[in-house]
Amino acid sequence: MRQVEWDHIRLYRLLRSLLVLSLIPLLIIACFDYPSADDFAMGAPAHLAFVQTHSIFAAVGQGFYMAWYDYMNWMGYFSSTFFMSLPFNIYSEKLYGVGVIALILLLVAAVAVFLRALLVVRLHVDRYVSGCISAITIFIMLQCMPEGMARVETFYWYCSGANYTLMFSLGLLWLALLLRLGAPPADGHDVAGAVPVVVECLLGFIVGGGNYMTALSCSMVAVCAILWALFRPSISRLLRMEMVT
Repeated sequence: MRQVEWDHIRLYRLLRSLLVLSLIPLLIIACFDYPSADDFAMGAPAHLAFVQTHSIFAAVGQGFYMAWYDYMNWMGYFSSTFFMSLPFNIYSEKLYGVGVIALILLLVAAVAVFLRALLVVRLHVDRYVSGCISAITIFIMLQCMPEGMARVETFYWYCSGANYTLMFSLGLLWLALLLRLGAPPADGHDVAGAVPVVVECLLGFIVGGGNYMTALSCSMVAVCAILWALFRPSISRLLRMEMVT
């Protein structure tokens, strides 16, 4: 193995270890987190359903009802409202931190998956170099946020995190799968079959029912992808004609 590749591998392992170490305090803090404001208001119907029936399915059913009600009568969200209506404190206040930990880990995974799809699958960057870029990007996103409410509302306030961080993470996963669906088969990074297409549609539906910033951004990307797929043959033909002339 070439020396340059060994250097990339060692750097990747170092950055990955530093990232994991930097996550530990964030996850420990989550264990001391507690619900506030909308965590009680949004979660009240599901909590009452759980207390009366001791059934998780009854609580989840209230989440679906709140999603329908919110979409028809208030903000127009549905997937965000569903997740915001099911904070973990509806089952036990001691479990509230579980939702925070899930938000943090999902964001880490989503950024890593998206950057791998973009850099390795599409731009053919070395996977260890891509891993280094991912580790640095995730570290900056987690550790360099402004102090105060920005950090709290991104991770440690579940309702806010479910509306923004969760939808942002799912949007990144949607983009990553979109990049892989369009990858040339010869590269070995493509995904084929009906299941990835169904998953992509499901993710698109969920993200489309989230906050407007994420939904609009992903919608614009979807329109651009459709236009590129429709007009790519014509554009390629024009470019070849230009090269010939």
